[in-house]
Amino acid sequence: MPGLDKAALKAGIKALTATLYTNTTDPAQAREDYAEGMANLLDAFVKSGDGKYQGGLMAGSVPVTAAPGTTVIKTV
Repeated sequence: MPGLDKAALKAGIKALTATLYTNTTDPAQAREDYAEGMANLLDAFVKSGDGKYQGGLMAGSVPVTAAPGTTVIKTV
């Protein structure tokens, strides 16, 4: 089961900061661009991994179930 893609996240952060250093004529816009870029990178990072279903989990008093035969859950 693959893990989260930390290398891609790191490369994305480097690319994002390099872009911001060259496009900083408007500090407010730079902050907005950075926040949007980081949100997109973190979203892609979280979605790069898979989860594994563990039997017996409960959500309150309701059992958490997976589709028959399914053990890997793709984060979308």
